[in-house]
Amino acid sequence: MAVQKNIETIAFPAISAGSYGFPAARAAGIAVRTVCEFCARAAGNVREVRFVCFQPEMADLYEKLLAAEQTSAQ
Repeated sequence: MAVQKNIETIAFPAISAGSYGFPAARAAGIAVRTVCEFCARAAGNVREVRFVCFQPEMADLYEKLLAAEQTSAQ
């Protein structure tokens, strides 16, 4: 949808992870992996993707997952 609408920046909040019973690490892993796979393909006009984390622990988790994804992509 972002490509179809020529969106350049998009943000994804880290919601439902943990508070609704879905494991936070699994939710973050799915989000990071999916966005990285999207960006590796033709991502249209998307230039920036932000993950919005409302707690420091979640931000740390996303940072670790993103760092691991960067390492594996090299």
